[in-house]
Amino acid sequence: ISVARTLNSADPAMPDLALGDISARGGGQVSMHRSHQNGRDVDIVFFVTDPSGRPVQATDMVAFDGQGRSASGKLRLDVPRTWKLVEAILSNAHFGKDVVNLFISDPLRALLLSHARKTGSSAAGRAARLMSQPGASPHSNHFHLRIGCSAEDRGKGCR
Repeated sequence: ISVARTLNSADPAMPDLALGDISARGGGQVSMHRSHQNGRDVDIVFFVTDPSGRPVQATDMVAFDGQGRSASGKLRLDVPRTWKLVEAILSNAHFGKDVVNLFISDPLRALLLSHARKTGSSAAGRAARLMSQPGASPHSNHFHLRIGCSAEDRGKGCR
């Protein structure tokens, strides 16, 4: 919620942040996932535009090619707003320092990091280290955010 508030306060035209799977109530296995078992993994839908560049509210996870286009041609990856999402995640006061991975396809990672460097974002270096494409799943239709255990949580048994 704090990430969505940060984004909306900076850009009132920002579409709502859409989430996918997090975890089962109480933890444990979630179908179609090897992770998402303890509330430290969440799927986040990318921000999108129509072909003219107008923001569109994402309702589903739509896959994008290396140029940021959907297969239907009706949607584009909103690179500036999706990059703002990355910055908001990494700077979040509650969990930003504990982000372990931000899974995304390599071509989309390249688009976002190119934008970050062009805009002089101070988060580009850290994002480059945390953003990666896992082998079995390209993540061309969403981010998979993994938050590690904070020092305080490790003291309480978090693994």
